[in-house]
Amino acid sequence: MSNKFEDRLAHAIDEAIRGQLDGPARDSGTISTGRLAAVLVGTGIVADPVQHQQDLVAIMDKQVRDSEGWRDEFVTVENPADERDDFIAAITDPSPEWEEDCPTWHRRVTEWREVHRA
Repeated sequence: MSNKFEDRLAHAIDEAIRGQLDGPARDSGTISTGRLAAVLVGTGIVADPVQHQQDLVAIMDKQVRDSEGWRDEFVTVENPADERDDFIAAITDPSPEWEEDCPTWHRRVTEWREVHRA
């Protein structure tokens, strides 16, 4: 079978029509468009655009989740928002260091990763 969409579509229509003409449609000589549509969607030749969009969103969400290599960072300061970024970067540690009367802050961060469309 050819890989061209038109050829696959024509083949699926032929199969669906042949299947209907072997059944009840043989007596009436008509073909149910609903049955034809169901066969085309069921065989994957024609996609439901809403379902297709939902599938793409689910695939992209999974790619994002899979690419999230979380790492934990801890800093022990009064408030990290009050400190300079270079100072915070210098004292950031992958495990907490507890100090008396000073809070330890935690965050989860990821590296930037490119996300590809499905």
